[in-house]
Amino acid sequence: MHPFISRVCGHREIFSALPFADVQISSGYAYEDWHFNSRAAAAGFDMSIAPGTILFYRQRPGSLLRQSDSGSTRQIPPSPLFDPKTYIEICAPYYNVVADAPGATKPGDPPNRSLVNRPDISREINTANAIEPLIALPHFDHCPIGSNSLHDLSAGVAYYDLCQAIGDTNFDEVFLLPFMARGGAEKYFLELLDAMYASDPLTNTLLIFGENCAGPSWEDRVPPNATILDLGSLCSKLSLDQRCLLTLKLLQSRTPNARIHMRDSAFVGHFLRSFGRLACDFECIYYHFSETYHTRNGEKFIYHSPLGLIADNFDALSMIVCDSMTMINSDRQRIGFCGDKWQCLYAPVRGPTIATPRAADAACQILWASRLDSEKRPELLPLIARRLERQLPSAHIHVHGGGVFGGFQTAKLKGLRNLTFHGAYNGFDSLPTDTYSIFMYTSYFDGIPNTILEAMSHGMAVIAPAVGGIPEVVIDGETGLLLPNIEDDEAMAEAYVRALLRLHRDPSLIESYSNGALALIERQHSYKAHRARVAELFSPAPRPAPAASSARLPEILCHG
Repeated sequence: MHPFISRVCGHREIFSALPFADVQISSGYAYEDWHFNSRAAAAGFDMSIAPGTILFYRQRPGSLLRQSDSGSTRQIPPSPLFDPKTYIEICAPYYNVVADAPGATKPGDPPNRSLVNRPDISREINTANAIEPLIALPHFDHCPIGSNSLHDLSAGVAYYDLCQAIGDTNFDEVFLLPFMARGGAEKYFLELLDAMYASDPLTNTLLIFGENCAGPSWEDRVPPNATILDLGSLCSKLSLDQRCLLTLKLLQSRTPNARIHMRDSAFVGHFLRSFGRLACDFECIYYHFSETYHTRNGEKFIYHSPLGLIADNFDALSMIVCDSMTMINSDRQRIGFCGDKWQCLYAPVRGPTIATPRAADAACQILWASRLDSEKRPELLPLIARRLERQLPSAHIHVHGGGVFGGFQTAKLKGLRNLTFHGAYNGFDSLPTDTYSIFMYTSYFDGIPNTILEAMSHGMAVIAPAVGGIPEVVIDGETGLLLPNIEDDEAMAEAYVRALLRLHRDPSLIESYSNGALALIERQHSYKAHRARVAELFSPAPRPAPAASSARLPEILCHG
């Protein structure tokens, strides 16, 4: 019961105007018949189904269809049907009917086994049997029966909504991000967006968020040239597969000459695994900040790394951007070639970058501010607090943060006399930084945490573990105290307490580390240095010429 198939009949001028594309499987695309059908629909054709017609296919083990299914991304080449204006015009008469249907399924009669017993169909099968003995009625007794006109259309409905949201805008820069939560990585991209906007305010930027995020967001902080499509909110019922497919169609229709910026995430990973072969059509920049570590039987190991994904899509990636040289050197050593693809873009810091006056008891007030997720190792905080209460009763730890990925119960921070949990905060500048002289940071793994840079820009003495890119900014004895990364929680907590006691016994160290930190921030993480580096890495993307409108042609007759 497939009414829309590869056999089509029409006037010769139709096929002269819309010739079949030569779709090579090596390109990653497939199905030139469906590609033709979509272009015909975009040109305004009606597809008339020829009734009472039955077609038999001979499919060899190495047939083109099987090669296409196994050797391609199972997607047609870019088609004018998915241009937002065209898609809305073509689909508008059907949108309300389909959108309100349960499961967004096209209304119609489902296929059933009684079809095989219809006299006209059994007669045609017997007629075909005289030509090809392999075609026989008994072969159809238990075969599956389906229809390509009854598929779930929820993704098509969602694409209609997305087309209405972006209209005819062509985009010069596109960012594929999981979400815009209030975190260090998100702030990194906000600063990059601001720098690119300052460089060229006329660019149009599209932000596509592919994952769900229930926590607080920084969407209100994007520059005025940015359009946000939050698939986690607009398409909450769609799978990650469907969201990636919508993203592909949007990229092909509205961003043919844009740069695609991809943040390491589940969304981007799924997109590249599904359509990485097609990413060669764009200029793609991949952002890699850190790797995920786990511990088993006392041994630390890399649990997640995007390096395999980078290697699989290496030809499609024009640049891999990291926020630390530590990550770049690690990647280069393991990949072993084309090291010039890796570029370092340090995060900038918006802060006073001068030593500000402190409250009288600031040296006893310790700040911890970050995401309260398991990767940040917040379970050390109550262990540190209990030890500190015995050895330095005047000290008090202030914890600011909210969870994004979960994995830590904030109830563990309650009931401690020398620890106060303040909840989520809206950026480092919202904190009463003049009441603290010491910033304490914990983490299992990291790049260069933005919150450390912000604490340093406010003249705080930083205590942090030697993980990821932290040693590039927390230089032991110069800009702060760098602790060895100890797997045992009790031993690690004791190391933090010893560092805090050291600062308490010699307050001059706080001033020394503060001055060293301010000098490093000015040299390496100032806005002047960041803007210059962004301009060096990203010259304005070329803007495409307006696309010509497609002509409408007469009706096609489609056999089925």
